[in-house]
Amino acid sequence: MEELESILSGRVCHQPAHQKGVPTGSVLRQIRLFICSTYHDFIKERELLWLRVLPELQQHCTQYGVDILFFDPYRQSNGDFVYDPILCEDVKQHFKKLKRESGGPYFLCLLGDKYGPCPIPFSLKGEEFQHIKQSFFENGGDVKILDESYRLNENNGSQYDLQPKMNEYVSLLFSRSRSKFDIETHRQLQDAIQKGARLAHAGGLINQTMEDEMCINFIREQVEEMANQYFIKRKG
Repeated sequence: MEELESILSGRVCHQPAHQKGVPTGSVLRQIRLFICSTYHDFIKERELLWLRVLPELQQHCTQYGVDILFFDPYRQSNGDFVYDPILCEDVKQHFKKLKRESGGPYFLCLLGDKYGPCPIPFSLKGEEFQHIKQSFFENGGDVKILDESYRLNENNGSQYDLQPKMNEYVSLLFSRSRSKFDIETHRQLQDAIQKGARLAHAGGLINQTMEDEMCINFIREQVEEMANQYFIKRKG
């Protein structure tokens, strides 16, 4: 009981001495932490995590047979990956991979007063796309940007995917030489999708969950997913 209280209160150094030390040749348990934050708000904090916290944490945890690794989608980046639909989808998939493979905690969120921009949906169900487009059009919206940005998947007739040209703007995470995503185009497309989704929901064409999926940003999506997985059991 005393050991559990020490761990829960953050006093991991107070664990009994017999638990310290790793036999030679043993395999370390690997914990992979996904660092989630907005790009501009936590530049200094993320740098401190890499330069000061991680080395000390790794040194400490190896005493208990644990290897700590960080994954930061903004490491060596010069912009927000949310503005790159391809990279945003890759980051989401990598997050799911960490969730499956980490030998313990896998999520570290630096949260301020803003969640940051919403990513553009990488794909939309056919019926969903048509309802959003029609509702936006019927309320005076210009659907040209929707038609230019999405096209019907030839291999899956019930799904619309972002057109390739929408993915030629960037590789913000790995290259400074490529042109940045046109943030104004992102804003216009996002505005059309979100307004169309709200109108479609108001008209009973899509449900609340579908509308929320169009309006949720990356950090909130991951935080809510984490919140849905934590359960507290009261004894007595």
